[in-house]
Amino acid sequence: RMALYQEAMLRRAISADKSNCTNLYRYGNYLYKHLRDWEHAETYFKQAVAADAGHSKAAMAYSCFLHDVRKDLNAARTVLRAAIEANSEKPEAAASGLQKSQDLSTSNDTKDQSEISVRQFDARESKIAELRAALAELNWLNLGSEANQELCRQEVLHLFTLSSDCPYCPPTSLASASFWFEYEEMDFERASQLMDRALKELRFDAGLWGAMAVCLVSLVQSRLQSGNNKLANLGEDSRALAALLARAESSFKAALELDDKNAENLNNFGVFLAQIKRDSGQAIEIFEKALGIASGNPDIVLNFVDVLSTVPSLLGKADKLVKFSIADSLPWR
Repeated sequence: RMALYQEAMLRRAISADKSNCTNLYRYGNYLYKHLRDWEHAETYFKQAVAADAGHSKAAMAYSCFLHDVRKDLNAARTVLRAAIEANSEKPEAAASGLQKSQDLSTSNDTKDQSEISVRQFDARESKIAELRAALAELNWLNLGSEANQELCRQEVLHLFTLSSDCPYCPPTSLASASFWFEYEEMDFERASQLMDRALKELRFDAGLWGAMAVCLVSLVQSRLQSGNNKLANLGEDSRALAALLARAESSFKAALELDDKNAENLNNFGVFLAQIKRDSGQAIEIFEKALGIASGNPDIVLNFVDVLSTVPSLLGKADKLVKFSIADSLPWR
């Protein structure tokens, strides 16, 4: 009933104003995701970007459609690049407003106009950063299909760097960039900084809190490996690393407070408790809870068996769990 009401409202709004980009792309999204009416969805997406080529949400929605439905990577890129170009045109006016707003000698009327220019400048920079991140993510998803993967990787890195360095970058774009720096570049320092910025607005995102925790642990491990030392032998540095691990534990707990049924976060927290905190008892409790949610997950089973194997009195339980998992024909068998 709500979907039908939404459709009726959008159709009525479009009838009243056929050039409203927001209504056009939203209706295209509705047709695409809810009704699977791809032919008509594409018609409305095209009308939306024709009405406003620089509309970031419309461009990203149409690009997603072209990539996922039409399987046309080049067309998807073209839409995003056109939107970036549209938002990059004539920046002088906004930049001038930015300068004038810092001039205390201007009149009140000029200050008001300057503040409007500054807001427009901020909004445009935010759109450009969001679109760059979307284009980078699109390229990242298609790294395996690119003829020259190294050139594509460099382009992705460049776009994510541009996006993440922008002070107006939206939090979702920061999150996407942070995953690139964590998993592809192994730059855990930068990844954690980007996640920190993203979490200021996405503080209810359990997945992002869990990713932050894993990133902080990876940062500690990379520093230990580069120093070729154990935590206890690092002197002053040990306190900084211990503080990072404390933040990681807090991040895990924040993630599980938001969603205590996220098997991936439970699994990662169990590993943290077992390997970092050396708290086998609590780790076992966490793994048992994780298995209750995702009993067929081989990663959770293997990690749980590893912990059980460190407790002599629980070796029998570990053996039974392995036999049960093999009998259950798990993919890792």
